[in-house]
Amino acid sequence: MNHFCFLVSYGTLRPKTVGGQIFCVFFALFGIPLNIVFLHRVGKILSLLCKKLGIFLYEKGMRKKIKFLTLLFFLVTGILVFLCLPSLFFQITEGWSYSEGIYFAFITLSTIGFGDYVVGKQPGRIYFSYYRTIVAIWILFGLAWIALLFNLLTTVLEDTEKIIVKDLHQIRKVGEDNAASQPRRCWPVQFIPEEELIAPCAEGDTQKMESLAAEGAQENGVSSSRF
Repeated sequence: MNHFCFLVSYGTLRPKTVGGQIFCVFFALFGIPLNIVFLHRVGKILSLLCKKLGIFLYEKGMRKKIKFLTLLFFLVTGILVFLCLPSLFFQITEGWSYSEGIYFAFITLSTIGFGDYVVGKQPGRIYFSYYRTIVAIWILFGLAWIALLFNLLTTVLEDTEKIIVKDLHQIRKVGEDNAASQPRRCWPVQFIPEEELIAPCAEGDTQKMESLAAEGAQENGVSSSRF
């Protein structure tokens, strides 16, 4: 399990000689890409399960909730398989509390790797053979699960952002259409300058302006005839 220190970075094992440090540099140059390729392959296997789950949900008529239900399934299943059950296993094997097991599992799979908790290092405890090998396999699949989970979560967040932006754009467009459809208030013709009578206040107001002008002329003629 020592080669996983390049991903998790516990810091409990480190080269002390110059030759060991140089070897560590070249080993990391080839070891880290190989680990990434292997995790990518494992992620593809999990992606196939995700795809089959999506097809199953699609056939059941849950087309609009496929991504959400897929994310929820992998979240709940992964928490149970890679966090809850291993923490119980570490509690029995390492003598930690259950909360310490949860802490170690999350810190390891998230590649934070403080190194304050490391498996197989408790003094006075007898570990069964292949214990670290089993933990290494757990780390491999756990890292692949975390990567796939983050990928699904990113997809869901991006889709949600697109929906929100689309809704805001529609709301803005509806508001602009409503504002444009409302007729503008027009002043009486007596108070409108002659140069502005050419441009109507709103669509279809030209006839109204002409009728108002005619009525104003008639009123002026009646008032002058009285005097």
